Amino acid sequence: MGGLVPLGYDPHPDAEIRSLVVNPIEDETVTALFHLYDTFGALGAVAREADRLRLRSKRRIDKAGNQTGDRRFSNGQIHHLLRNPLYIGQIRHKDQLWHGQHPPIVGHDLRTRVQVRLDAASRRGRSQSTLGTPPTAMLAGKLRDECGDRLTPTHRVKGSRRHRYYVSNRLIAGGVDPTGWRLPAASLEQSIAAGLVNHLQTQAQTHALLSEPDASIAEALLARVMLLTDQLRAHPVEAAALITEVRLMRTSLRITCGSDPLADRIGVQSDNLAPAALAFDAPFSLRRRGVETRSVSGALTAARDPTLLKNLSAAHGWIRSLLVGTPISAINPKTGHAESHIRTRSQLAFLSPRLQAEILAGSLSPDLTLKRLLARSLPLDWDEQEKLCGLPPL
Repeated sequence: MGGLVPLGYDPHPDAEIRSLVVNPIEDETVTALFHLYDTFGALGAVAREADRLRLRSKRRIDKAGNQTGDRRFSNGQIHHLLRNPLYIGQIRHKDQLWHGQHPPIVGHDLRTRVQVRLDAASRRGRSQSTLGTPPTAMLAGKLRDECGDRLTPTHRVKGSRRHRYYVSNRLIAGGVDPTGWRLPAASLEQSIAAGLVNHLQTQAQTHALLSEPDASIAEALLARVMLLTDQLRAHPVEAAALITEVRLMRTSLRITCGSDPLADRIGVQSDNLAPAALAFDAPFSLRRRGVETRSVSGALTAARDPTLLKNLSAAHGWIRSLLVGTPISAINPKTGHAESHIRTRSQLAFLSPRLQAEILAGSLSPDLTLKRLLARSLPLDWDEQEKLCGLPPL
């Protein structure tokens, strides 16, 4: 009845019919935004992912030929779109909703889920959390276990730190299930990103990315893949845009990539990609299941333990202070730690050079956490330390 036609629709081609028809291209953008919010539950995360997928606002050309729109979505634009009842075939007049003459774009179930999450977000006061908004779970909606059960991102706050996890839905629903998974999110995300990096490099170096290898573009393709893998190493979260699903198995990760996003990043046609380039297995194992676990994949064995690194660095600082005559009682007020805390962790500075190098490289066994190191009575002999910590003899 006047005004700007919203994204997803066009005016009816018959000017006498005052209604809307679905725009077959823009309706995919609208649907994608609803699904993204259903997955991430945060406007900022949806905006970032929409930009990564190159979703854009409606392109408009006025009577003078001036173009507007076709831009990245802001958080406010996404919120307004998600709240608009137009997309389920309704129109709003004052404070009432009426059935419109136009066809819907999204289903009632999807829109209802989105409205529930939007309502919950609007009720969540800033004072409820001193840690800010939880980091976006890059694998939300893409992770399943060997039973086909989806893993849901969750978190818990302990002290001043937030710990993120992916948990099998059957564990969240209640009850005890020894087959359920509860994995630290950061290490799992890093594992999957690193597995993707290794796979892409191997495929490119062996000229196996394309169904029919093309020698004329092989060198350029390899260069683009290496550039992409460098970016993924620096920003593992970007792997999420390439991945459509990850299946957790007992000894491997089954990773499936989307043909269009991968082809776009490496500059080839999606139908030219080899099937083996899009779906592959990466080595994977766990130390425990049903409770918090540490994941180990062929690509992740070099994942460093930030807690262990932090304490090793602090231990060297404390020892330097002690060597110049500073008593522990003087160190204590500066660090805020109890004397017992400083005494127990200072012994990390006396680990063998080889063990310290392994900690820095992240190549120690994932089982060898700070807690387990401190619980052991570490001998002064470096060879004995290394043997106790599972390092093979030189």
